[in-house]
Amino acid sequence: MKQPPTLHQLRILAAVAETGGVTRAADVLHLTQPAVSIQLRQLADTIGAVLFETQGRRVVLTDAGHDVLLAAHAGTNPVTRPAIRASAISRRSPWASMRPTRIMSSPS
Repeated sequence: MKQPPTLHQLRILAAVAETGGVTRAADVLHLTQPAVSIQLRQLADTIGAVLFETQGRRVVLTDAGHDVLLAAHAGTNPVTRPAIRASAISRRSPWASMRPTRIMSSPS
């Protein structure tokens, strides 16, 4: 079984998505451009999906990349963490076979 994505990889994904480029993300994160590229490649291999598309000089998230970023944000937010399996993980991810978690509330 593959290892889950690391927090470091998810931070890099978020920075690239926010800045629109690998070099700009590397500058913001105080990393080298090759280090960012390697982490993105490893993350894509772990997830099993293409996370970015190149559009001219910009890098844009694919649907799978958007889903991974959404799941990462939800996973770090204690309010939305229980809903990750139910809504945020991409149907293309290796974890798609997991059953959604049902969140029940008690009657008031």
